[in-house]
Amino acid sequence: FGRAVLQPREALGRRLAPFVERMKKERWVSTVAFHIRTGFADMSQVVPPDAPRVENATMDTLDAFLASEAKRVGYPAPVCPDKDFGAAVQYEPTDGPLRTFLKCVASTAKNLAGKAGDRDAWGTFMLTDSPAVRAVIERQFPAFDGRVVVTNGTFGHVVFANSGVCAGGSDRECDASDPRPVWERSMMDLYLVGRVDQVLMLYQSKFAVAAMMRAEVPRGQREMYQNTRITHSLVDPVVSEMNHGGWNKAETERKRTWVKLWDMF
Repeated sequence: FGRAVLQPREALGRRLAPFVERMKKERWVSTVAFHIRTGFADMSQVVPPDAPRVENATMDTLDAFLASEAKRVGYPAPVCPDKDFGAAVQYEPTDGPLRTFLKCVASTAKNLAGKAGDRDAWGTFMLTDSPAVRAVIERQFPAFDGRVVVTNGTFGHVVFANSGVCAGGSDRECDASDPRPVWERSMMDLYLVGRVDQVLMLYQSKFAVAAMMRAEVPRGQREMYQNTRITHSLVDPVVSEMNHGGWNKAETERKRTWVKLWDMF
């Protein structure tokens, strides 16, 4: 299991095997893990809003939503480590935080592969707590076609399972009403970080830090928007309100935000 400091027991090893084999089969000389922590795991401990969906998650709607939050909070300028290993990626003026991050991931992986002797032999490992973000990246970011490994299973909270979501694999492999499968997928992600060369994070995340404690990652980890957490600035305060006061007691603007979070993540 790569440079993982801790080794999995037999049952977890069987679940990990297909993803490890995929990484070996691809023969990538550079693999970059990218982590997008949205707070959906925290949201899923509370029942979804009693309201219809307003819009669907797409690359454009996600970017617009994340850009509005970046403007509201005052995020620092994005920093990409690709220039440490080669040419820096060029962004478009219309790129929001998500596109900017994904372009950075691809550019960093290419530059690391180039340093290893084959610029085209690169791949990525996606870690996210959001089923919608996963789906959007898989369907709408063609630069990653055939270059992404992502574990299947339950997206949700590791203690509460009010509204977890299954993604990837078959329904037989996923029970969104039980928090234990979330633990399993989380442990799979933790171990697979031991097979990458660098970890990039859209925002700060304790999960990525914990993963780094279980593996020796040669190039370390980097945050694109340093010292920012959308969970702290937006998601968790709304989750707390909905958990304690409830939908019926919430102000109109907070209801709109709660619906938006469920639509996007």
